[in-house]
Amino acid sequence: MPNRQYLGGRSAEYRIMKRLRTKEGFARRDVMRTAGSHGVFDVIAIDPVRRIIKLIQSKSGKSKEREIAKLADLERYSGTYTVVSRAE
Repeated sequence: MPNRQYLGGRSAEYRIMKRLRTKEGFARRDVMRTAGSHGVFDVIAIDPVRRIIKLIQSKSGKSKEREIAKLADLERYSGTYTVVSRAE
């Protein structure tokens, strides 16, 4: 059985995906979870018609400085921006 932290994080990712589909108009096929990738992002949403790409890192606790630095580097090199949101 998976640990509680994993289950909590997975649950948060599914909530994010649901919001993208219901509130932000992304099609079901255009929102995906990067489960097991150990990459920078947990959820990716791409809308080819509106030309919107959202790369989302979900955190339920404190972010590590190293993770924040990765996101800051990505901002500098890709012209994107980071939004940090925490569920209390």
